[in-house]
Amino acid sequence: MLSRIQIPKHQQGATLIVALVFLLILTVAGVTAVRLSTTSEHMASNSQFRGSAFQLAQSELKAQVLNMSANIANRQPLLNSKAAPLEARPRFPERRAALALNTRIAAPNLNQTTNVNSLGGVDCLIFGDGTSSGKFNCEQFELTARSTLTSGAFSEQVSGLVMSTPK
Repeated sequence: MLSRIQIPKHQQGATLIVALVFLLILTVAGVTAVRLSTTSEHMASNSQFRGSAFQLAQSELKAQVLNMSANIANRQPLLNSKAAPLEARPRFPERRAALALNTRIAAPNLNQTTNVNSLGGVDCLIFGDGTSSGKFNCEQFELTARSTLTSGAFSEQVSGLVMSTPK
């Protein structure tokens, strides 16, 4: 004996509505997950670019100091910065105008600028090997390197430099 399944004459359609609501919730969750992962990827790449710019600026400062330490002729930009006109700044009243230096580190996706400022001279004592000491004139300089990548990330680093000459 076969039993017959009775089909209601007026279907309500509740299953279709529940399925559509569930599909909508899954779609919103998927779109949110994609946005969060994209944002995390952008943050990670920006952090990497900033780190690269920082390292490039630090390397430029070290390269400039090594270049000036190599021989006396390479110290001419320091002497030129001493002759630069004074800037009116309350914090550093003796600060000279910044002079641009030739950059030592170059790359295709990098804009590098390096400046030197003379901060003035002071008398200082330098002790040698324990047997001698002397009075010197110590000139203080400020080296500033700014590395800007094509991505827009940049880093500006500042380093002090003291050059001593006998009195």
